[in-house]
Amino acid sequence: MPDAVFEVHTEKVRVFFVELQEGLRSTKSLMDNIGGRLMHSILDRTAEGKDAEGNDFDDYSKAYARIRELVGLQTEHVDLFFGGSMLGSMTYESDRTSTKLFFLNTPHVEHVVVPGHKKKKSGTVTNAELAYYNDEVRPFFSISAEEQEMILGVVDDYVDLIIKGGSRGKG
Repeated sequence: MPDAVFEVHTEKVRVFFVELQEGLRSTKSLMDNIGGRLMHSILDRTAEGKDAEGNDFDDYSKAYARIRELVGLQTEHVDLFFGGSMLGSMTYESDRTSTKLFFLNTPHVEHVVVPGHKKKKSGTVTNAELAYYNDEVRPFFSISAEEQEMILGVVDDYVDLIIKGGSRGKG
């Protein structure tokens, strides 16, 4: 009489879960990906004159718009760009569990000279402070619902790679 016995080998399942666990432990590349994408999304959205909710920024004052015209900058929409010092100081740092976006606490440098005006002394305010003040008036430094969806998609793609045995990220 044949035995009604069968064996189940779980080695492949064990290896899968070990690789999944290792992949989820090595998430620095995932966090770097999220930080870079989020930073560029905020910069692109700001350049288009939109806040995180998709609303247009309030217009420049007439006096400030005139200064922008004098130096050859557009006044069609607010883009928070004058010389590039503040927005150029946005950066991010990541570790395996988080990514942090911030502005470098470096002296704000005016790269543009307004005709007929004395150049302001550089270094009286930092780029981080200027970003804070700008964000108070025209909120730009936050995460939109669309950007939240983008982050979830990046995480989903990362987990799919791990499950399918692809790149697990190093770091």
